[in-house]
Formats: sequence, structure tokens, C-alpha cells
Amino acid sequence: TQQLEDEVILNREKHIPFALILLDIDFFKNVNDTYGHLAGDEVICQTVEVLKQELRQTDVLARYGGEEFIIYLPDTREAEALHVAEQLKARVEMNQITIANAADPVTVTISMGLLTINDFSLNSNLFEDVDQALYQAKNKGRNRIVHIAR
Repeated sequence: TQQLEDEVILNREKHIPFALILLDIDFFKNVNDTYGHLAGDEVICQTVEVLKQELRQTDVLARYGGEEFIIYLPDTREAEALHVAEQLKARVEMNQITIANAADPVTVTISMGLLTINDFSLNSNLFEDVDQALYQAKNKGRNRIVHIAR
């Protein structure tokens, strides 16, 4: 994440619009509790593959915690960032994950905090801001995107 922080600082200094997405696999604990940790690992791996397919080569996807991931969208304006977030959410929800001990494929959803940066004079902690957006998405019922523009 140090490289990500350096990129964010550089973009702020050069006034290049960008976005951050913090996402969490909804009710992931239920997957682990129902099917086991190996199945949970498979859900994470297959979800990451779906995310990677939707991202551009310049975008950066990194694990942020257990089932949380951060995505950095460089040189991205608000409308494009919203479109990317919607595409990611839809593709993950459509993904059918085959689990060895499950009778049917498993599907998961994601909650997302989206932070777009347009005002470069602000000096807020962007990682705290995007974390707050994710927290709101989870509190509003999950499987949604909460967008904050700065």
C-alpha cells in the first residue's frame, strides 16, 4: 500500500483526478461458516479474478484486509469511476462460484465505498474517507455503492 499512497500524493500534487474504491465481500463469514475456509479462499480468489477482468491495466487492485480490497483508479473522473464501480458490482453478483462441498454454485455481493477526487486543495485523509463510505454502504443494507466526492 506504500506505492498506492505515493501515487495518491503524486496525483494530488499534479491535480490529476483519480478515484479509490474500498470494497468488502458481503456476509463473507457466512461462506466460511457454511462451507469452510478453503471455500472462503476460493470465493476470494474467484472474486478477485472477476474484478481483474473489469479493471484497466493502469488500475491497481490490492488486498486491504481479510475480505476487503482497495482499487486505485488513476486519471479517472467521477462519471467514469461510478461506471467502473457499477460494472464491478454487477459482475461480482453475476459470478457463479463452484465450491466442492456445495450442491449449487455460490454467489456473493460486494459493498463499496467510492471516493472521487476533484478538489485538490482539501487535505483530508482519503483512506479514512473511503473507509467511511464503505461503512455507510454496509450499514445501508450491503450490495451497494456509497459515493463521496472530494
